[in-house]
Amino acid sequence: MADETSLPPTQRGRDRKTEVWEACNRVCSRGKKPSLSEVRAEGVKGSDGDVHTYIKSWYEDVFAAYLGRASELDLPGDVATLFREVYARCKDSAAAQFDLERLRLETARNEADNLADALRQRVTDLEERLTERTDAHARSQLEVAEARDALAGARAEIRELLRVQRMRDEAHQDALAGRDNDHARALEALRADHAAAMEDRNLTIARQQAELVRFDDQYRELQREKAQAVEAQRTAEAKAKEAQRKADATIALLKEQRDAEAAKAKDLESGMSLQTAECDRLRALTIDLERRLQRERAQQAAGGDRPTPRFLRRIRGQS
Repeated sequence: MADETSLPPTQRGRDRKTEVWEACNRVCSRGKKPSLSEVRAEGVKGSDGDVHTYIKSWYEDVFAAYLGRASELDLPGDVATLFREVYARCKDSAAAQFDLERLRLETARNEADNLADALRQRVTDLEERLTERTDAHARSQLEVAEARDALAGARAEIRELLRVQRMRDEAHQDALAGRDNDHARALEALRADHAAAMEDRNLTIARQQAELVRFDDQYRELQREKAQAVEAQRTAEAKAKEAQRKADATIALLKEQRDAEAAKAKDLESGMSLQTAECDRLRALTIDLERRLQRERAQQAAGGDRPTPRFLRRIRGQS
């Protein structure tokens, strides 16, 4: 079938009428009464008024055909009259039904129009809400961009602060390393002094022991000489007496020397005791210095740099 818009109005009307009549014949062949809804179900297009008019003309043509056939069959006048009355009643019933169908369709169309208006209003509202949401989204994007810029600035500041903190930590570590070196040198000097003092004490003890050995040797030698003098006395009393006198004098002198050496040994032992006490004092001082250094490191780690204690400055000055 050609495009309906390209056909003249008379031709379009004839084609629409033929389409409606064919649809009515199909509906009637299924044992149903042709109506606007049934004809629409057959796929017929066009306005409701035109379709309704063509359906009505189909009914008129059908009844006219039956009336023509009644006249051709030479029916009695009563039957023909009855047939005309039935035709008129059917026509009126069809017209009433068409009117009801038209009213129902108009009501449905009005409801559809109202629904369409409501949908248009809903679409308008949704478009307005979408516009508001779009504006809000744009503002949110702008706020996000500003927040990102602020975050980038904050990150740059944090990196700078971390760099400064790292430099401070490095300087603090260098200072701690210097103090550790100074403390190590001070401890090494104290240990050296302590070792020297211990070595001097050991040398003194060794000398004292050597002196005691020498004194014992001298005493034994004097005892031997005394024995020899006693033996010589048997042969010469005069010489023995003199020798005895000399020996006694020598023994007395040696005893004095021995007492003096014993007193000196006691003094050396006292000196060794003092040196041992001094060593213990130095050892306690070293332990105290190590504890103070640990406390100082803990204080430096907790609160930053502190001034060097006076005892460390005094030790460094001595070293």
